[in-house]
Amino acid sequence: MPEGANNPAGAQSDGSGGGFSALDLSNPKDQALVRKVAERSGSRWPITAETRVKVVAGLETALKAADALIDAGEVRDGGNLHASVAKTFAALDKLNQTDEQEREKYARLDAGKDTERVTHTARIVTLPANINPENI
Repeated sequence: MPEGANNPAGAQSDGSGGGFSALDLSNPKDQALVRKVAERSGSRWPITAETRVKVVAGLETALKAADALIDAGEVRDGGNLHASVAKTFAALDKLNQTDEQEREKYARLDAGKDTERVTHTARIVTLPANINPENI
């Protein structure tokens, strides 16, 4: 069996017989894997700032590869790669926005402010003349 045959998407074997050294973010299958993990995780998985920079750099490289494919006349492949990169960026940005909104929400709660739109309706009730408000 060729090396890497059991590896998901384009992951390269690290030579230890079972691990992976990296994902190929120019491979739409690997991008889909990143999106699935991002979308399905109920909680955040730890990503260092260094890893975030590498992932974004890998996606930017994939975007340049897609542009090169389009320039070379491979419009379909380049377009598919562009779409896949865009979906991956969108999934990652969605996580950023969700986290930012949650931080803002809890900051407002900590400050004693409302977190969602609340509509209050005031009703003015006029009591009949024969009812004493002090007895209610």
